[in-house]
Amino acid sequence: MSLGRRPGWPFSLLSGLLPFVILLVASFLSNRPSNGSYAEWVGVSAALHEGLLVTGPIIALWAGSLGHYLANRNWLFHSQAARRRLQQLTYHVSRVALAAALAIALGQIPAWIWAAKTASWGGLDVWDVCQTIAGLAMITVLAFVGGSYLPRPPWLLLVPVATIVLLLSPRYSSRALSVIDPVQSWTSSVRFSPNPATAIYLLVFAATVVASATVLFALQGRALPLPVIGLTVACLAILAAIPFAWRPDLYILRTDPAPICELVSGTTICVHPAHANSMPVIAESVGAVNAIAGVPLVLEVTDQSAVDTFDNRVGHLIINVSPILTSVDYTSQIVLAGTGQYVCGEKYPRLEGNGEPAVNISIAVGVRLLRETGDEVGAAQMSAALLDQTPLDQITRISEDDFRRLVGSNKAVLEQCALTKVVFS
Repeated sequence: MSLGRRPGWPFSLLSGLLPFVILLVASFLSNRPSNGSYAEWVGVSAALHEGLLVTGPIIALWAGSLGHYLANRNWLFHSQAARRRLQQLTYHVSRVALAAALAIALGQIPAWIWAAKTASWGGLDVWDVCQTIAGLAMITVLAFVGGSYLPRPPWLLLVPVATIVLLLSPRYSSRALSVIDPVQSWTSSVRFSPNPATAIYLLVFAATVVASATVLFALQGRALPLPVIGLTVACLAILAAIPFAWRPDLYILRTDPAPICELVSGTTICVHPAHANSMPVIAESVGAVNAIAGVPLVLEVTDQSAVDTFDNRVGHLIINVSPILTSVDYTSQIVLAGTGQYVCGEKYPRLEGNGEPAVNISIAVGVRLLRETGDEVGAAQMSAALLDQTPLDQITRISEDDFRRLVGSNKAVLEQCALTKVVFS
């Protein structure tokens, strides 16, 4: 029987087009364009292999079902020649793998277009692509071979279930397994990039798994020498055990590029190039707060992705910059730092400390600043922490000029959470 024998068109439709469309939709859903104002390539790129948690079980069911169908019609096991069986496996698995890869790529296109249009830095990482290829190859081959040995169709449900369990194993067992698992459950950051060493190791492990499954399938029905079986099992076990002793970093710190900095109303703002599109939003927040306060409320605002170490000096604010954050989010962080509320939290216990005059004054100044910027919700949340409303009543009643003099003449003590009286010159 030749390899040219194919299933009829109804089966081809069900085994090809339908899972292809389902996989394409799943790929799109696993990496939809974000709701933020722009994309970050690091997240878009990592979604290729992280998305296998969604697409992997579909691929496994697809490949497993095809293997089961062909095996039960004796289209796989009719030949005793190892070379012939190897050709059959290679042909059918490669069809599924290539179709799955195409469906995944097509499903990612909207996210790639969005990133190309809006991202200010980065691109698809070759190591993310390598990890995706490794994961796709392992899932397809193991599912196809496993499905070919299952006795009845209902047992095929075990194939995607087993795939999910294996892909989630690093999250619920040992993080060392992430080295040999394409789904690493890692929160992407522009400050880090995939570790080439672990990506290469995953490729080696995947190649070993694929080769072992292929050879054992091709030689099925023969009395395999125990040394061959033992060597195969030992090799896989050693490769799976090495990460537990090695425990490498899955991602490594980027040393480049240099941050983008801008001076706004006396405050220096520095962001990672991937967050360049957030600069106008942060600048708007800084400018609005400084205009109301009459002085630069903080000297520096720095994107945490643009620094190696967090310097929490007074007047130097390190913030989390993200495409989903708005000017309101940045304003609240600037106000909290500029009015010394972070320092208050360190100097005084949370509950008893709110009875301290300096804490209440810092909160009261912050409430007025947020109200002036239009953030009534944030102001209400901040004022809820007040135990003494007197400072807020005093600060609310004074004029804009008096408020600026209060903040300007007492800025040094205010940001140290040491202003104990509402006085201004």
